[in-house]
Amino acid sequence: MKYRLLIFFVFISGLGKAQSYNRETNNNKTYNDSTAKVEIYTIYELLKHGEKFDNMAIKFSQDPGSYKEGGALRPSTMEGYVGEYRNIVLNLSIDEISIPFKTEYGYHIVQLISKKDDVYGTRHILLRID
Repeated sequence: MKYRLLIFFVFISGLGKAQSYNRETNNNKTYNDSTAKVEIYTIYELLKHGEKFDNMAIKFSQDPGSYKEGGALRPSTMEGYVGEYRNIVLNLSIDEISIPFKTEYGYHIVQLISKKDDVYGTRHILLRID
């Protein structure tokens, strides 16, 4: 119980500093680098303690193209993805969740959901930095 209260406090304090976000997702907040980092690590801790990835992506991801699908992206060879994302995915096991990492788009958490030959199925949670 004590741990959940701490997570809740950190999570709420991060939201309190966020402002309005104009892209079409359920998370209409604007983050700077430090508030995004605090919130993505809070989401990561919740995932580690049993929260469902797809539910968290629907609620928090700021990727308008995937949040409605629980963060799922189309299966891909990872060509054309930014290097940080690609390198993380290539080193994950099926169902493994990455630690949070930063790209030019913001902070991500990625889960590898399938791999067949060189085609990877992933889902992610993105918090944009504006």
